[in-house]
Amino acid sequence: MAPVLDIAVLAACALALVAPYLLYPLVLKFAIRPRRRPTNGSLSSLPTVSVLIPAHNEAARIADKLRNAMNLRYPAKHLEILVASDGSDDRTAEIARGFESDNLRVVELEERGGKLAALSRLLELARGELVLFTDVGAHLPSNVIAELVTDFADPAVVVAMPRYACVGASDAAPVEDTYWNRETRLKALEAERDMLLGAHGACYLMRKDAIRRIPPDTIHDDFLWPLLARAEGGRVVYRHDLAVTDEPPSRLSTVFERTARMAQGNLQILWRQRRLLTPKHARIAVSLIGHKLFKTLGPLWIVAMAAWTNVRALTVPELVLVAIAGDSLLVGLAMATTWQSSGRALPKVLGFMVHAFVAQVACAAGILRFALQSNATRWSRPAENDVPALHRPALPPRSVRVAKRTLDIVGGSVGILVALPLMPFIALAIIVDSPGPVFYRQARVAKDAFGNEHHFLIWKFRSMRVDAESDGNPVWATERDPRVTAVGAFLRKARFDEIPQLFQVLLGEMTLVGPRPERPSISDHLSYQLPGYDDRLTVCKPGITGWAQVHTGYDTSVESVREKLLYDFAYNAHLYGLRSYLAMEMRVIALTLAVVLYGRGAR
Repeated sequence: MAPVLDIAVLAACALALVAPYLLYPLVLKFAIRPRRRPTNGSLSSLPTVSVLIPAHNEAARIADKLRNAMNLRYPAKHLEILVASDGSDDRTAEIARGFESDNLRVVELEERGGKLAALSRLLELARGELVLFTDVGAHLPSNVIAELVTDFADPAVVVAMPRYACVGASDAAPVEDTYWNRETRLKALEAERDMLLGAHGACYLMRKDAIRRIPPDTIHDDFLWPLLARAEGGRVVYRHDLAVTDEPPSRLSTVFERTARMAQGNLQILWRQRRLLTPKHARIAVSLIGHKLFKTLGPLWIVAMAAWTNVRALTVPELVLVAIAGDSLLVGLAMATTWQSSGRALPKVLGFMVHAFVAQVACAAGILRFALQSNATRWSRPAENDVPALHRPALPPRSVRVAKRTLDIVGGSVGILVALPLMPFIALAIIVDSPGPVFYRQARVAKDAFGNEHHFLIWKFRSMRVDAESDGNPVWATERDPRVTAVGAFLRKARFDEIPQLFQVLLGEMTLVGPRPERPSISDHLSYQLPGYDDRLTVCKPGITGWAQVHTGYDTSVESVREKLLYDFAYNAHLYGLRSYLAMEMRVIALTLAVVLYGRGAR
């Protein structure tokens, strides 16, 4: 029989894993008393409501959303609808302007700033005492405003929201329906006990004077605004008799990205609002810890159980079967995920398990993104809801995309395991060699599958002096660059400065093999001088290594970039057939290992 310590550790991890799904609801129901809700009076006057709709490249859905908003049953003189086109490069703004009227106004933002930036602009223009936040994809019942407004007869109420429900048919529909049914029951319990803290972006009504200024990089504005209002003594009302509907995601990649962003946003709020995790705010603290924190940290409990059983199984025979069973389950779920991602159906029970597995992996990605301070303020719509423009390069076939992501996860994980023992020594050498931070972060350009440009922070071990670009102007590397430190020269030669980017590969921000990303200012300059320069990143994510990188050194001029561009196009051409892709990928990886071993192509 396994030692008591092993049983205790595994039981504690399992308990932490199920806590937000089992223990927290039980604590809510049986350990915390409901707070009696005062009987609402009547409104002295009908408040004006401003409906805020942020949109980015929503040409396919904006017309339906505006028709839905204009059909809301509420007196026209007390209702205004404000739409923000957040840097859209399709017909979103044009279509929306076709609906403009006395109480519907369209604001066009030239530069994309993200959902919060769009909402902040609309809040400046809103004249309503109450503000209704809603997403383009959400369908509002015609009586939603009229019903929610009645809750504000109680002056303590700061937020009122309907329940969220999924409609439509997709592989994810049963899972989403089960999830939101559970969330509905949980939110009803929280609301009865004055422990409901946030809202869902699909629809919620809030007092405008209760909305506080929040940091511009906030990921979950729909949670933070209600949370701050609740912390100031306000109350959040949950109307489970009203339902706002939306279509569930149809791809696992969409589930992954949504969950990863949710996890990153949860940790951001928990860290910044840690003052609320004290006995002074007991009910808020219980909700934040029991629901948000434990659910977000789920991957840590799984990793802890896997690591403990595998390490202890080396000396405790009783744990060998447990370790084998656990490892087999994880490998099997990973294989089932790949199977479903390729478009093949799974049995219902296995489908539920795959979605749970993807959610946990996504939470792990969210934890890493939070640790790496990745920018997630620009929300992305599911790819299945978009239509690529004809002038953009076609995406590689699904088989290649699945194979490439699988190789990224496997290769990135192996690379991290190999590099982990080296990282402390590299960090120490950098600290001893020159003053400054161990890591270097810099904004780089990437594109999504539909050609929308965005920036992300690339991480490296620092190889230059901290004053390398003290004047603020970007400078290309040169032969024997005097800005490179002694340790930095070795790191560049061995390509060890790129090791931190392996974590970004696991996050999905980068890929192992692909075109090298450039800084925004240099990218803008090169796009004018080199036709097609922008298209190289539409087909493939930015890569740590690539067909261009193994044949050339660091960029020194426009001509050197022109040479790299030809290599990038040659690599991208191999992405349209599985056999040609795998042959090219293996060749690039082999040549990269040769570069690392022999130090070729570095400056």
